[in-house]
Amino acid sequence: MGPSSEPWAEAHDLYVRAWVRSDPESVAVWRRYQESGYADSSLLRAMVPGADVAADNVGTAYWSTFQYQRLHADVMIRALQTEGFTRRPPGAILVLDVGCGAGTAGFAVAELLTSEPATVPLLYVGWDHNATMRSLAATMLRHRGILPVGSQVQCLPTLREAIGAAKELKPHAGCALVTFSYFFRQGAVTPSVARTVASDLGRLVDARAPVRVMVTDATGKRGSDSYPAFIGAARSRYFVARESSGPIQYQLRYPYLYSHEGTFRTHNPPDPTAHYRYFWLRPLVL
Repeated sequence: MGPSSEPWAEAHDLYVRAWVRSDPESVAVWRRYQESGYADSSLLRAMVPGADVAADNVGTAYWSTFQYQRLHADVMIRALQTEGFTRRPPGAILVLDVGCGAGTAGFAVAELLTSEPATVPLLYVGWDHNATMRSLAATMLRHRGILPVGSQVQCLPTLREAIGAAKELKPHAGCALVTFSYFFRQGAVTPSVARTVASDLGRLVDARAPVRVMVTDATGKRGSDSYPAFIGAARSRYFVARESSGPIQYQLRYPYLYSHEGTFRTHNPPDPTAHYRYFWLRPLVL
């Protein structure tokens, strides 16, 4: 874990783990998770009748943050390092985090920034369908020691608002990065929605500087239709450059679930591989 992992752990304990420990219903659910082994969203549905992991569900938000965030941040850090993200123009870094969860991309980029001799501000704009996730992202990223001095954090309720806010900030940034975290694997993201998102990104694509895009885990059955629709629409509107992709192996044994005595378990996923795609967007005509 990078330089900001210690303040991340502090924020995680303060805003996430403490909530989980204090909620009796959550404690009961976590015990059942421990008895069942690896817990994914399908198991959550089976264990909590009527649970909708795509809904604005407070318990689900804390559960997924508690179990996954550090793992996902580390995967994103290594993917960005693989793609040479540290070699970029000077100036603030704009991050538009689509499907932000509790701010995973913000933590990943913050660690890359704070590992450099001269840190620059992070201009972070996040969007997630889950209001609790958005609130967690804003609260945790504003925790002391997480972001460089001069950084800004906005978490907005609609994707169009988030893209609009990013557009306003882009002239103040030396580099713009759009991240999609498991976005195209969501059932609500149909090919039509994916094409609309590609079109809306046009508000950020201008001749001044390319927009860098990272998509994590666009593979799999759920992403088999929506991601191709997105990238196809992008290619019809913009010049797509420097395309690359690859697997990233999970290398971190991450906090899994605690028992009612307060002990902490660790667990690695059964398939320890994440997939990412990375490319630049420029106008078709410069």
